[in-house]
Amino acid sequence: MKISSSIVALGTLLLLAVNTLAEPLLLVVEDNRLPGFPLYLAVYAETGDQWLAEPVARKKVILPEAEQFTLPMSLPSARYAIRAFIDLNHNTRLDTSRRERPIEPFAHSAGDNRKRGSHNFQRSVFTLDEAGQQISLTLRYPKKALETLKSRETLKSLETSANQ
Repeated sequence: MKISSSIVALGTLLLLAVNTLAEPLLLVVEDNRLPGFPLYLAVYAETGDQWLAEPVARKKVILPEAEQFTLPMSLPSARYAIRAFIDLNHNTRLDTSRRERPIEPFAHSAGDNRKRGSHNFQRSVFTLDEAGQQISLTLRYPKKALETLKSRETLKSLETSANQ
């Protein structure tokens, strides 16, 4: 009885310690043109083997109606890179062309002192060292994704016309 309560107390202390070390990161997702679709996010530690490493955090959200929205995450102070994609065909992976270029909307974090995200891992690494730090992820739309977007808009306008 005494041992089990000690273990519970130790577990609680560890949980509190981890939560205290975590910094609230605010991911600002910009240029959302596809509400209702799933957005997959993956956070990678700089110490990992670039984009091939196992992410330290993952998140899936359904895109809201807003063109820009904020996602809070708690991560310990460290250096990270983030990438995200909108899953147009709901297969839970980023689809690419034969030349390994994304054909679904995607985003990469902008590294320290950079204005734009980059597919290059080192250029995407930023330092998380303060509470409430904001990182922008601007979604980019490859040509194939724009074609999907246009056909979706055409479908919406046809549905609207049919309902009138």
